[in-house]
Amino acid sequence: MARTKTKIPVTLHKTYNNLGHSKMLLTGQYPSGGWRKHTPFSKLMEQEHTHWESWTERTPAPCEIVLDYDRLYCCYCHKIIEEPTCPRCSRIHDYLEYRKGIRDFAMMQIRKLKKNGYSYRAWFTGSKGYHVHLLFPRLALYPFFERGRKKQEFIKRFHGELNKYSERVMITREGAVHRKTGARKQLVDEVPGTNSIHRL
Repeated sequence: MARTKTKIPVTLHKTYNNLGHSKMLLTGQYPSGGWRKHTPFSKLMEQEHTHWESWTERTPAPCEIVLDYDRLYCCYCHKIIEEPTCPRCSRIHDYLEYRKGIRDFAMMQIRKLKKNGYSYRAWFTGSKGYHVHLLFPRLALYPFFERGRKKQEFIKRFHGELNKYSERVMITREGAVHRKTGARKQLVDEVPGTNSIHRL
């Protein structure tokens, strides 16, 4: 039976494939353990029997900036921290405070993006954090290292995790089940469209 496009992850197919960036790499864990070989999205689309649910992680596209938020402001001294115990004031946040702090910090940055007129998709990762995906189609035309520099500058401006500037890092695919928690990556906010390269 011929594979239909309804089996392809909708966000990947309609967004990145239409922008000409379908060579992003996907991977996932085998049920028995171990990882699948990193495979281009375009190659997976050509295969007749691709079980998309098992391809849970992908690399960022050249035209894409990913803002990753899994940190928070300490409720007591307002330092940005990555663990429940604050290294500055030594106060310990309980689990609910910690999760709420991460969400509040992410939503504050998302509101800033919206206020400044950016288009984006914001996702709960299925773990503790949030990913915000922004598309800048002309960004892919820049040389590799200059593109990375521009991504780093934008990520710093909106206080995301800096390692997500890399196009080799793996992130949970939109709509996929998170490999550690079993929870699905879900869309929480969206301003449709792409962004001008002049907004970087």
